[in-house]
Amino acid sequence: MFMLPQWMYAVAKLNIPEMLHHGAMTSSDIASKVDANPDRIDRLMHALCQQGYFKLSLSNGTERWLNTAKTEVLIESHPNTIRPLLLHWVEDCYGPSTRLLDALSSQASAFELYHEQPGMDFFSDYLESRPTSHAQFANAMTASSAFTDRAVMDDFSWSRFDSVIDIGGSRGSFILPLMDKYTKLKATIFDLPNVIEASERTLSDSTMNSSGRLTFQAGNFFDQDTIPRIGANSAFILRNILHDWSDSKCEKILSNLASAMTGQDSRIILIELGRAGNRERSNMERGRTTIDLLMMTMFAGKERTTDEFKGLLNAAGLELVAIHKTRSIAQVVEAKLATAN
Repeated sequence: MFMLPQWMYAVAKLNIPEMLHHGAMTSSDIASKVDANPDRIDRLMHALCQQGYFKLSLSNGTERWLNTAKTEVLIESHPNTIRPLLLHWVEDCYGPSTRLLDALSSQASAFELYHEQPGMDFFSDYLESRPTSHAQFANAMTASSAFTDRAVMDDFSWSRFDSVIDIGGSRGSFILPLMDKYTKLKATIFDLPNVIEASERTLSDSTMNSSGRLTFQAGNFFDQDTIPRIGANSAFILRNILHDWSDSKCEKILSNLASAMTGQDSRIILIELGRAGNRERSNMERGRTTIDLLMMTMFAGKERTTDEFKGLLNAAGLELVAIHKTRSIAQVVEAKLATAN
């Protein structure tokens, strides 16, 4: 139902689940706290209750609202929070989705059509001019990692690497837990200059930082000269990066990374959702195709099949080693420099 995300967004934006986390409240109490119309708040809460969001308790003839498991995850501090994702999807993606129909017969994305700016880039044009949206997007990406990161860490053999470079690593939401698990691993977070400046500030007191195991490097994966080189037993990690970009841009990213690799023992590790090539129906594939359509709406990107990954890698002078399944929606695509014929 297309209206449900807007209902969820309204209560999340008003922090109603957070209020109820501290105790049951009446509709009037909630309305007073958020400066809203009591009747409309009551009707919104009742509608969401019918969908399993919130529940009523009756005491001495007074109705009070409580959270359910579905609304607990709308609290910012919940370990599996979806609040940042919900805010990002509604505020940044909901409008562009109204132009998906037009985008089906266009070379432009729905995002470009919605903003009426051909060639507009979500990252360099939209986020860079909107600091609040930029921070919210970073929070959303951190929140989304909770769904996959533990499985990726546990189900892939990271112990063979002495060092890794997390391309687009932002605030270290993946790399820091990985370094906790593999205590000899050294890592570099590579990202745009403004992101690195914020990350260095945020992580200045990190144990990994003070021990010298964690370093930072500003750059751009489209600029080959800014990418650090790696050798044996080292890897570039790209988490949900390629699905944001067109095939030609992905080939450029991968080619730049390949140029910074030395020897057959260095690796590129792509953590991507992917997409089945056999039209299988499953809960995992339902999630992957949902994100694939989001990529089509917001970017020129896509979730890719095994054959499509092979094509990108081969075009960049790389070859597929294996695709490793995990106990999550994510899979790990392992690549190395192509073997000379």
